[in-house]
Amino acid sequence: MFAQPDLLVRDILFVIDRQTDAHWLQPLHANEDHFVLTCILDGAADFLFGLEECHVQAGDILLLKQSTLYSVRSDPDTPWRYITIGFRMECLNDEAAEVLQQLPEIFPCPDNAVLTDDFHRLNQLWNTPHPGSILKCRSILNDLVYQLLQEYGRDKQTTVFDARMEAIVQMLRADVAHTWTLEELSEQAGLSPSHFRALFKQHTGTSCIQFQLHQRVAKARELLLSHSCSVNEAAEAVGFTDVYYFARMFRKIIGQNPFDLV
Repeated sequence: MFAQPDLLVRDILFVIDRQTDAHWLQPLHANEDHFVLTCILDGAADFLFGLEECHVQAGDILLLKQSTLYSVRSDPDTPWRYITIGFRMECLNDEAAEVLQQLPEIFPCPDNAVLTDDFHRLNQLWNTPHPGSILKCRSILNDLVYQLLQEYGRDKQTTVFDARMEAIVQMLRADVAHTWTLEELSEQAGLSPSHFRALFKQHTGTSCIQFQLHQRVAKARELLLSHSCSVNEAAEAVGFTDVYYFARMFRKIIGQNPFDLV
C-alpha cells in the first residue's frame, strides 16, 4: 500500500470578504508563515507570480503557499470581490510536502458552486462566532483543501492517461501490419482491459480494433497512390492475409475500389 499525503490545518488566522474598487492594488508581498486560500466571487484581477502574469476571474480558486512572492491589482473595468482565508497548515509526511510543492496557484473552477458555498459558510461562521464555530471552520477548510487535492489528482491522472493513450496510438501508427489484441494493448498501458477500452475510445473516438483497421487501410491507400506495389502487395504490407477482405474494408472506409488506384 502506497503512502497518502497527510496534511493538518492548524490555525485559521483570518477570513475576509472584500469588495475592491477599480484602483485597488496589493503591492509585492509574501506570506512568510502561512497559506492563503482565496475564492473570487465576482469580477477579475491580475496576479504577478515572480515574472508570470495571470488573469483570474469569478469562480477561480487561488492557493498562495508560504513564501510565494506575488502582487495583485483589480481589473479596472470589473473590480474583483473575494473571500480570502489565511491559515497555517502542517505536512505530516513527505508525500504531503511533495504534493503541496506541486499544487498550482490557480484552480480554474468556473462552475464549482459547492466550493463557493463552502467559502461563504466559513466566512459567516468566522465572523459571527459561537461555541464550536472555530472547530466547524477548521472542518470546512479541511474539506476545501481536500477538494483541491482531489481536483489536482484528477487533472494529473488525466494527463498521465492521455500520455499513455497517445503512446499507444503512436505505436499502432508506427507498425500498422501488427495485430494488437485488447489485452496486449491494455498491458502496454498498465491498465485493465475494460479501463483501457474506455480511455482509448475517449482519446481517439473509436475502438482499438476500428482504429487499427482504419490505420491499415489509410497506409494501404498511400502505397497504392505511390504506384509502388500491387493491391495484393499493399494488402500484405499492412497486415491483411485475405485480399478480398482487404478490398471490402477498403471500399467501406475509403469509398472506392483499391484496384481503381493501381
